Amino acid sequence: ATLTILSKLTRMTAECGYKRAQVLYEESLARYRELGDRRGISSLLNDLGTLARDRGDWGRAMTLHEESLASRQAIGDRSGIAHSLRNLGLVAHLQGNYEWGATRLAEALNLFREQGDMLGVADSLNDLGLLPPMRADNARAEALFEEALALYRDLGDEMGVSWSLNNLGLAAYDRGDYKRAEALHKESLALRRALGAQSGTGISLLDLGNALLAQGDRDRSAQAYRESLALLHDVGDRALVAFCLEGLARAAVSQGQPERAVRLCAAAYALRQALDALLPPPTAPFTSAICRRHARH
Repeated sequence: ATLTILSKLTRMTAECGYKRAQVLYEESLARYRELGDRRGISSLLNDLGTLARDRGDWGRAMTLHEESLASRQAIGDRSGIAHSLRNLGLVAHLQGNYEWGATRLAEALNLFREQGDMLGVADSLNDLGLLPPMRADNARAEALFEEALALYRDLGDEMGVSWSLNNLGLAAYDRGDYKRAEALHKESLALRRALGAQSGTGISLLDLGNALLAQGDRDRSAQAYRESLALLHDVGDRALVAFCLEGLARAAVSQGQPERAVRLCAAAYALRQALDALLPPPTAPFTSAICRRHARH
């Protein structure tokens, strides 16, 4: 009973505070190890890996997910194997290892389909659509997000719906339809606020800020970035905090505040260096230019 309660608590706290969630995960893992419960150990290793990923500690996340995968393979837990493969693919994506990540995600998707796990299928479709090589093929990425959205709606999964809506907003942004992107991010944001999803709300606000800035709405974009920054800083997602700082830097440039932009971008750059976090291609040229200016000063 204690382990069941701890497991529920960890999932409840993942949205509201990484530090507290980590303590609970580690307490649960220690108890499972004492009991020799290999399935429980595998699950908690996976949870700790996800937590490390969300905090930007991708090397540790990869190690934990690999350990979880090996444990699940040893006990023949096919559902668990699919989840571990999916998480390995996500971390590889964040590390810039897109080909290896795509292979792991495709393996996970096939396993989920074989088992009739439609939630896993929907999650994997969203993951695949977000890979930069896939996003470069806008129509294909959008089709994956639409398929995932339909599955989430069939399942009554509002969190999943909010995720797919936000991803469709990214696809609209990629093809230059910024008004459509704004509408989709707002729809996602409303759902995430209603669900009390702090991290998700921060992400939707970040993406909304990008869509607004692309339309020249400097003030509302800066407001969205600031609100996103506060939420993501509060939950401890340092990688996304860097994105918020970069967004605020772009807004500052558009508002005629180049020195403020330099300071914000330098802070983002320092944070990324500490995390060993790669910049995605659309952001890298802008950030590199700002950082070169910072170096000259």
